[in-house]
Amino acid sequence: MGGWADTIAARAAIMRDGLDLARLDGMEIGALCFPMVHRSDGPITYVDHTTTEALRRTYADNPTIRADDIVTVDAVWGEQDLLDCLGGARVDYIMASHVAEHVPDLVTWLGECRSVLKPGGQLRLVLPDSRFSHDALRAETRLTDLLAAWLLRARRPQVRDVLDFRLLSSTAIDGPAIFAGTATPRDAVPDVAFDLAVETARWARDLPDRYFDVHCLVAQARGFAGLMEQLARHGLLPLACASMRDTAPPLFEYYVFMTPCDDPGTAAESWRRVQDTLHDPLPGSAAASAPSLERAVAARDAALAELARLRQSASWRITAPLRRIRARLRR
Repeated sequence: MGGWADTIAARAAIMRDGLDLARLDGMEIGALCFPMVHRSDGPITYVDHTTTEALRRTYADNPTIRADDIVTVDAVWGEQDLLDCLGGARVDYIMASHVAEHVPDLVTWLGECRSVLKPGGQLRLVLPDSRFSHDALRAETRLTDLLAAWLLRARRPQVRDVLDFRLLSSTAIDGPAIFAGTATPRDAVPDVAFDLAVETARWARDLPDRYFDVHCLVAQARGFAGLMEQLARHGLLPLACASMRDTAPPLFEYYVFMTPCDDPGTAAESWRRVQDTLHDPLPGSAAASAPSLERAVAARDAALAELARLRQSASWRITAPLRRIRARLRR
């Protein structure tokens, strides 16, 4: 093995950790030809947004996807909700690797995943770290972005998502080089020219039946946990954080394990706690060792505050004549 095969194996090991696959009912979303769990491992249902045949046609000319090896899809999520898609069945775990960032309405998607989990079950996600991914030029997703898509019950990426992705996404971004400090996102050029990006957004507006596959979520681990905390606190995320694994080279992605929780306060607190274990900037990265403007300003303010405190002290007033004499002598 080597390269991409090693990445897939390392990712699968993290996602499968602690699961007795032979005894649990599982579901994997968007497995394509890289399933985390194989049918020989235990009961598994493969779910995707369309049929096996349609996926193989879509990826027939894609050099990174072996179209003939795409798993047989057992259930098509499509326009129906996930519980109906599974015929009312429930599972012990759900896995989705590099899927959630494509979801137009993440709030509803997460809620539907929760609806098919058995008590104590887990939803396990792998997500790209936006600081080192093709999205590094893009602004991080805000709570209002998630809420707007939820209010619209978006089943397709919105025009803004398509436009932002086409204008700013770049496959030239080198995650390892950014981590090491030998490159920055500014060195990369977006994949799509301005005029074509705008035209694509027009198509997304005018062709409601056509699906434009883009990254709707742009986040790194700590930011993602913060978004989930806010959703949970307001009763929009019935899932607590079971654990998170921060980004660590050579895998520039993070792992999120969730479990059902219907108490907003408990769920929100789990997301608040996990943020203390996550990092921005990432330890060991060039960004972590470089002095940031924020840290420089904080140091300056602390020094000024200490100087003001000293000037108010009795010792400062008592030694004032000595400082004046020293100043005259220096002249």
